[in-house]
Amino acid sequence: VGKHGIRGLCLISMGLVELLQHSYVKGIYNIMRSWKYIRILRDDGLTYEGMEKEVVRSAALMAIGSFYILYSFLPPTASKMAAWFSGFEGDREKGLKYMYDCWKEGGICAP
Repeated sequence: VGKHGIRGLCLISMGLVELLQHSYVKGIYNIMRSWKYIRILRDDGLTYEGMEKEVVRSAALMAIGSFYILYSFLPPTASKMAAWFSGFEGDREKGLKYMYDCWKEGGICAP
C-alpha cells in the first residue's frame, strides 16, 4: 500500500508542476496515470489494518482528496477524455471531504 501511495502522490505532483509550466498534455496525462495507484489506496489504504494504520490512512486520505480535487479542476473536454480512458468521474466535494477528514484526524499528512 505504501509504495503505491508514494507513486500516486509523485505522479500527482509531477502533473501539477507540468500544468503550472503550461505543459497541459503531460500534466493531465500524469494526473490520470496517478489514478492507477490512487485507486489501490482508495480500496486498501482507507481500511488498512496493521502497523502504522494511522499513517497509511492519513496518506490515503490526502492522496485521494488531492486527486479528486485536481481532477475536478480539469476543463470539461479533458475530464471527459480522462473519464473515457480511466473510467473515473471527479468529485470536488468528495475530495474536500477527504482532505477535511485528513486534517480532522490529525494524521501525519494533515495539512
